Amino acid sequence: MYNWRKKIALAATVASLSLQGTHIPDPAVWITVFVHGIMIVKPYFVIGNTFQLMTDTMKNTNYAATLDRMRHDPFFYQNQAMQHYGLHKIDLTVCPGNASGALAVAYNAITAMTHQEATINHYYTFGWAALLSHTQRVADAHIFYDQLKTEIAQFTKQGITPHIRLLGYSHGGNVCLNLATVRRERDEELPFVIDELILLGTPVQAETDFLTHDALFTTIYHLYSKGDRLQQLDCFSSKRFFSKRVFYNHAHFCIPPKLRQIELKVTRDKKPHTHKKLSCNFENSRVLSTHVPYLRKSAPGHTELWFFAWTPQHYRDYFPLNPLPVAALVPLIIHEAKKFENMYGKSPHSIDLRPMQGIIIAKNKRQKDIAISSCLDIALFDEIRNTVWQYAPLDYSKKIYDTHVFDAYNQVTTR
Repeated sequence: MYNWRKKIALAATVASLSLQGTHIPDPAVWITVFVHGIMIVKPYFVIGNTFQLMTDTMKNTNYAATLDRMRHDPFFYQNQAMQHYGLHKIDLTVCPGNASGALAVAYNAITAMTHQEATINHYYTFGWAALLSHTQRVADAHIFYDQLKTEIAQFTKQGITPHIRLLGYSHGGNVCLNLATVRRERDEELPFVIDELILLGTPVQAETDFLTHDALFTTIYHLYSKGDRLQQLDCFSSKRFFSKRVFYNHAHFCIPPKLRQIELKVTRDKKPHTHKKLSCNFENSRVLSTHVPYLRKSAPGHTELWFFAWTPQHYRDYFPLNPLPVAALVPLIIHEAKKFENMYGKSPHSIDLRPMQGIIIAKNKRQKDIAISSCLDIALFDEIRNTVWQYAPLDYSKKIYDTHVFDAYNQVTTR
C-alpha cells in the first residue's frame, strides 16, 4: 500500500540523517476528529411533528428515543465515520463494516499524497445525538468540549502539544462551532485552539455564524456543493426560515478573514479513453469551465460528501470518487486552497476535482485566477479506493437498513 511505502521511505531517511549526526525535528502531532451529522427517521417527519420541530421541543419525544436506539446500533456505523456517543479513537484495522477506519485510512493516505512534512496523526470520531435540534447541538458541544480538553491533557502530560483539526459534516459542523458557545458560557480563557475547523455541507444559521469570529478557531474552511440540496432545507432548527448555503454579511455578522468558503466541484469524463487528450487541453477555456460535451459535472450531493458508496441510497454508482466520500479528499482540497492563496493572495472560490485525469483545478469567479495541479496521482488514488472496498460491510442493503430503522421505531412506539 502507498501509505506503508511512504512510512518506510520516511523511516529510512530519518535513520540515514541520524547516522550523519543531522538533527531531526520531531514531527508535528495532529488530532483529527470526524463529527457526523443528523439522522433522519422518516416516520417522524410529518406535519403533526412540525410544531415540536419548530419550537425545538423534540428532546423527550419518540423521535429522540428512536434516534437514541439507532445511535446504539452498530449497524449504522458501517457507512460513515460514526461510532458510539462521545470522543473515541478510531481503530484502523481492516474489517468489514469499519467505516470510521476506512475514512481515517483514506484520509491519511490522501494526506501523504500532498507530500507535506511528516506528521503523526491520531484519528477520532465524536458521536452526538444526531437530533434536529439547536438546543441538543449545544448540549452535545458541552460534552465534546470537556472530552476534547481531557484528551489534549493526556498528550500534554507526555510533553506533546497536539494540533487540532475538526471535520464537521452537516449539523456536525454546527456542533463544532458551538464549542465556542461553551467557552463563552463558561467565560474561560482558551483551553485549547482548533487549528483547522473544516465545515462540510454545514447548514449556515444565525445561531452559529457569529461563532466563526471566536478565538477558539484559527482557520475555518467552509466547503459546500451546489449539488447538495439538503444543506439549505433546515427550516426547523433555526430562526431563519431556511438555512443558508454560504456565510454572508448581514446586520449582525461580518465574515471574518479566517473563514474561507470554497465551492466543491467534481467532473467526470463521458468517454475517458476516447476524449483523454481533449479533456486535458486546458488551453481551451471551455474545458476549464466544463462546457464541452465530453465532460460531465458531478457536483457531490449531501450524501456523497460524507458517506461511502455502499450506503443504501443517494450515492451515485458513477460518482467519480466512488467508493470514497468527498471527506476523504479534504487534505488535497485544503492543500490546493493554501497553494492558491500563496500564489494569488486570496482563497479560491471553487475547487474542481477531476480524478479521471488526476487533476485539481482551483479558481476564482469568472476564471480570473486559475491554478491547475496534477497532484492527484491516479494509480495511487485507485490503490486507496481498492483498499477502502475491503472495509465494505458484508451484508448491507437498503432493505436491511430500513429494517433496522423501523425496528428502532417500533421498539419505541409499541413500548
